[in-house]
Amino acid sequence: MSFHKYPRRSSAVIIKDKKILLLHRIKNGQEYYILVGGSMEKGETAEQTLIREIKEEAGLTVRAAKKLGELYNDFDHRTHHIFLTEIIDGEAKLGGPEEERNNEDNQYHLEWHPMSVIHELILYPDGILELIKKVDLNFGKY
Repeated sequence: MSFHKYPRRSSAVIIKDKKILLLHRIKNGQEYYILVGGSMEKGETAEQTLIREIKEEAGLTVRAAKKLGELYNDFDHRTHHIFLTEIIDGEAKLGGPEEERNNEDNQYHLEWHPMSVIHELILYPDGILELIKKVDLNFGKY
């Protein structure tokens, strides 16, 4: 098992038109979904990581509207800081290291999924579905 140098991650619950933006992963014969986000770099706050990672990975300028919680997970041995995130500008398009590493054996796909079906998806880390279900779909511009 690999351990990350900075075992913290910021992830975004991004909702638009009652759909959530997820990163569909197909890797080593496994298929699952994660929130868009990434690892904190030395000296960054969770909010700074969120803004940087969403811009790099999804091409969106966002702001952290509300912290939904933190989860530690054995899936990747990291603490996940989960934020309800508001889109300020941009259209979702895969970029950054995820786009560069994207290949047949290690796939990354940005996808919008109706909130009404997320319980049918395999979501990581464990516990994320419960946090997402708490989101008020009438919040902000959603």
